[in-house]
Amino acid sequence: MGCGVSQPEGGSIDHTPRHHQPKGRAPPAEERVQVTDAATDRPKTGEEGAFELPESEFEDGRLGVTEAEAVENIKNNLAVEEYFCDEDFPADNSSIFFSSREEHNVVWKRPMELHDNPQLFVDGASRRDVVQGALGDCWFLSSCAAVARKTKLIERVMPPDQSLQGEGYTGLIVCRFWRFGEWVLVGVDDRLPTKDGDLLFARSTDPSEFWVALLEKAYAKLHGSYEAMEGGQSMDALVDLTGGLAERFDLEEVTDKMRLYRLLLKASRDGAFITASRKGDWRMAYKTDENGLVEGHAYTVSGVARIIHDDLGTIDLMRVRNPWANEAEWTGDWGDSDDKWNGVSEEQRRKLGNASLQDGEFWMSYEDFCDQFEEVSVCTMGPDFDHDGKVDRVGQVKAIRGEWQEGVSAGGSRNNFESFATNPQFLLTLHDPGEDR
Repeated sequence: MGCGVSQPEGGSIDHTPRHHQPKGRAPPAEERVQVTDAATDRPKTGEEGAFELPESEFEDGRLGVTEAEAVENIKNNLAVEEYFCDEDFPADNSSIFFSSREEHNVVWKRPMELHDNPQLFVDGASRRDVVQGALGDCWFLSSCAAVARKTKLIERVMPPDQSLQGEGYTGLIVCRFWRFGEWVLVGVDDRLPTKDGDLLFARSTDPSEFWVALLEKAYAKLHGSYEAMEGGQSMDALVDLTGGLAERFDLEEVTDKMRLYRLLLKASRDGAFITASRKGDWRMAYKTDENGLVEGHAYTVSGVARIIHDDLGTIDLMRVRNPWANEAEWTGDWGDSDDKWNGVSEEQRRKLGNASLQDGEFWMSYEDFCDQFEEVSVCTMGPDFDHDGKVDRVGQVKAIRGEWQEGVSAGGSRNNFESFATNPQFLLTLHDPGEDR
């Protein structure tokens, strides 16, 4: 299995915010949501489905979701020294594949069978923890690495008070994901697929740390199998991990590159999560090109910086991390061994953290970044109406819910824009944008 970044075939990647109306697909005027002093619901169109969505919880579309009551029942009904085994996501090939593919000689092991002192977190979470395995889910793992620098956020997704052995250990791991507008629980057992004694899929750089592997398993259950995670969009994973708002920019379509750089610089300083992906077929994403980069691959943007070079003046840089976490790195200008660093003061290099860069993480110029990458996804913890990279104050919020109905409003992924445009969508008209909008 390679790496997966799904993208349109024969078309450009949309850079409108998630859930926004694609161009040229505006609904009739009578179907629009008109906003005056308060938001109002769109009139019924007949495409809403056979049931009304309740205000509190969704009744359908909850694949892999575990109710809080079920979690307690599992814990209370386990016998002494009995460990939870998830019948809904069993330790066999049906959890790895949804197709007819098979993986032979896979042995499922619990963390305590893989290490003498297994822990969820070792010295907290870090972007450097995340290492991709034999699964094409770089889009998810690059997002995990981005979010990992905010300990509170990653611990909301993976609560740290869960034992992997000893007192209180049940074999049950519970994660939280933002799904259809609410936080949901996903419970799995801690049995992980291994081959030849090593984890088959994602792992941490520290062999005693297991939050990455277990979070990947819970996300796989939410999708139905590990294989279902091959190919995806980083912006979707960022939203699922944070509950924030994500936007994607097609670098070929951005006419003012420096405006985008200023946005990325401001967003990075204000704590936004940023990922980037390259062109190419993700099924071929198993080797590097002449520049040390991988086609069809998703990377974490771990830093944005502006420096002063002794001879070249002001330089705009991007720090990028490959979730492979190995020697597959950018070999061009501003790479780890580039002589240009000799013209940068030691103090600046210290602030950039060059001495602590690990395998798979590197700097490159923003110009090269725009040439080498196809799209950038930015996720903030709130709306950024004026695109300055900083979360804006929200004055009014209106939640509008819909459903996917087969043959009517289930258009699939962005890989096919024509069918994707049939997914539920809402056009908002802002009649009084105000002076700052």
